[in-house]
Amino acid sequence: MKKQIVTALLLGTMTLALAGCGRKASYQPLDDTDDSVYSIAILSNGKNKLLEQGFTDALNDTFGEAHITLSKSTIVDSNESKSVQKLLSDGTQLLFTEDSKGLTAARSTTDETPIVSCGIINYPSELGSPYDDEDERTTGINVTGISALPPVSNQLSVMIEADPDMAAVGILYSPEDADSVYQNRLLENYLNQAGIQWREYILPTEAFKDIRQNEGSAKMRSIRASDDINPLVPQVSSNWNGGKEKSLLSHAKLSRKVTKENRSLAMASDTRIIRKACKQCSTLYIASESRLNSKIATITSLARKNKVATFGGDAISGAHTLTTLYQDPYDSGYRAGEMAYRILVNKDDPADMSIGLPDASVFTKLYNASMATALHRKFPKSFTEYRTYLSSYEAGSLTTRVGKAMEEEEEEK
Repeated sequence: MKKQIVTALLLGTMTLALAGCGRKASYQPLDDTDDSVYSIAILSNGKNKLLEQGFTDALNDTFGEAHITLSKSTIVDSNESKSVQKLLSDGTQLLFTEDSKGLTAARSTTDETPIVSCGIINYPSELGSPYDDEDERTTGINVTGISALPPVSNQLSVMIEADPDMAAVGILYSPEDADSVYQNRLLENYLNQAGIQWREYILPTEAFKDIRQNEGSAKMRSIRASDDINPLVPQVSSNWNGGKEKSLLSHAKLSRKVTKENRSLAMASDTRIIRKACKQCSTLYIASESRLNSKIATITSLARKNKVATFGGDAISGAHTLTTLYQDPYDSGYRAGEMAYRILVNKDDPADMSIGLPDASVFTKLYNASMATALHRKFPKSFTEYRTYLSSYEAGSLTTRVGKAMEEEEEEK
């Protein structure tokens, strides 16, 4: 009970902090007498229709349709600078990128044309340099955007609601997946503050297995250098006592046991690794955009058999896990469109514009009915069943569009 109270206070503070961050500004559509026309290009990955819809709706709401020309190029490789160069040669004034490949292609082509990006979990890592201003989350270059990093504290809140007697959290990842490692570290910090045990388990992808064949390769060196703590060594919480196994060993002996188990699991099958995690932990965590999404069916199947809860960080894994926290991609696209207006019309400098954080108000708590039945879990009305929600949800319904925001401001006056 004490742990739950401390955790509730901790997470409540974090949730309020996120929800309290203002994001709406006044956007006055350009007057009909203004003949300005702005050229904007989308570097698409061909997979984010809702993200693009949100972006284009924001452009129409802010600039007005008559004041923009929109072009699009599909980027499937981060080296596609020729496509970007053609757009710039045609007079593009701002680039909107949807993922890492698009951002890399844009950045390698221009350091002058403004770039507004989505689909990036860790901007400093992606750009290869720390924030120019850490507190303000500004890049100091021609890049700004909306972070794809989910509110990890809210994720933990959902996990606790699904597993109120949580014994320990098993964190599954593959070492080459820097975005997952980054999210894992954030979750671990929150778990530490809440006094909840956790342990990492490496579940290697085929890509990592290939990298591992050459211990001295540049890729292996890059993985070691990708985090303050070596991702090649699975970490464990300082209060670890075996999780569900509740070991009575001394701390020193238990530490040696964990090290021995890690060595034993290093070349083990996926099934053995997952079963070990299920034996020790009551909840398994898979980060957003994890490279383990291809293994998610195996993970959740074994967890289900062992009566272990699972949390998926995105809609792909969330289709299989017990719970997830769903974010409408429309909202990120819309906020990026607002940024485009600020840059081109208000003349804001992207170098000084804060990377937008997730808006907790547009995340929805979802659960998987079949998994809930198998685990004998019941959820309050604050949760919605995954498939029911996605089959009826209207994209953008949680996003306050510019016209509506201006009406609300007028009413307040």
